[in-house]
Amino acid sequence: MLAWALALFLAVGSAWAGEAEWRKLQEQAQVSFQRRDFGQAERFAREALLEADSSLGAYHRATEESLNILSLALRMQKKPGDALPFAQRLVAVRMRRYGPGHIETAIALHNDAEILIALNEFAAAEEVQRAAVDIFTAQLGPNHFNTAAGLHNLGAIRLKQKRYPEAEQYLRLALAAKEKALPPGHLSIAHTLDNLSVALAAQGKRDEAQKYKRRADAIRQAAYRPPGNK
Repeated sequence: MLAWALALFLAVGSAWAGEAEWRKLQEQAQVSFQRRDFGQAERFAREALLEADSSLGAYHRATEESLNILSLALRMQKKPGDALPFAQRLVAVRMRRYGPGHIETAIALHNDAEILIALNEFAAAEEVQRAAVDIFTAQLGPNHFNTAAGLHNLGAIRLKQKRYPEAEQYLRLALAAKEKALPPGHLSIAHTLDNLSVALAAQGKRDEAQKYKRRADAIRQAAYRPPGNK
């Protein structure tokens, strides 16, 4: 009985010590990320992930948080190939922790899809992005920004595949959702307008393409106009 109690005490004490060490490393990763020192954020996040894995377990909240910041730090350094295994592992962790229909799972799927797009793995990106959009639509509605961002990505995938009519369809849906979710001059709207313009021009719809391009240019000019200049 005493031996069992001692073993339990040592195990709990080790977990507490591990979480304290993880928290210190994770906070350093977060501070570095906020300072946009993504290389330093990556280094601390890797150490934090090792600590979380060894002390707390593969599906612990700490492991989830470290996977998230590590994949983001790698993405910000334009290392999609390095980021992908951590992003995919984050999806698996959130699937287990929250379930397949949870918003946190959808966000992990969405980020995974963006990495796959950067790697030109379009078939895999589409499958993952569709899963994210389905969750966003069900949980947040068709006019939420997250839903719009997912639809935009589906349009971007079709655009890269030169499947212009399908790209146009997704981008129109994304634009309609963004115009409901965001203020009129938001730069994210301009991004979708630009892509929609390209999809239309590729189909010979040049007048309509120019209309959307002018709208995108006007949003950017207003956003970057110096204060006081009318």
